Amino acid sequence: MTSPLRDPQGYSTITIEGVRWIGTVEWSKQAESPRKWDQVAGQGTTGATVKYNGDGLAEFGLLFLCWRQEHFDFFEGSLRPLLRRPREKEKPKALLVEHPELAKLEVARCVVTLVGAVRAVRDDLWGYPVSFLQHRPPKPVQTLKAKGDGGTGKDDPAKPLDPKDQKIAELRARNAAEAAK
Repeated sequence: MTSPLRDPQGYSTITIEGVRWIGTVEWSKQAESPRKWDQVAGQGTTGATVKYNGDGLAEFGLLFLCWRQEHFDFFEGSLRPLLRRPREKEKPKALLVEHPELAKLEVARCVVTLVGAVRAVRDDLWGYPVSFLQHRPPKPVQTLKAKGDGGTGKDDPAKPLDPKDQKIAELRARNAAEAAK
């Protein structure tokens, strides 16, 4: 298992769309693997249950640190074009972002939510802040056809009704008779 102690170089940089940052990155907002839960209050005065509603999207921020002119040149020439806003009528693209901790959190594709202006971190050290949001396409939803209609919306009148449908038909008939009085 990889760790910052075993692979300090791998943990101090990042690769975006195959372009490996030549400087160092710091996390300005730590990546997390959120889960979505609904809390359902209990019937009494205390207690509750929870219902799992899937995974949330990871958000994180990086500070691309620069202390040499070549870092600034590399950011402006190689990374900024990848991080730019989509042009008019251009579909936004999720970027492949590679880092050991992101891989552990199953984060691979991300969209850029913010690119900030370079700022002084301390003497002779500058940084470009960039924020990301995980991109994960939704899973396809399974659609079911209505029972007995073959997807046409009309039941086959020659087919006998099951007991539940029979009871529903009887109740509808009774309601219609009551409403007609």
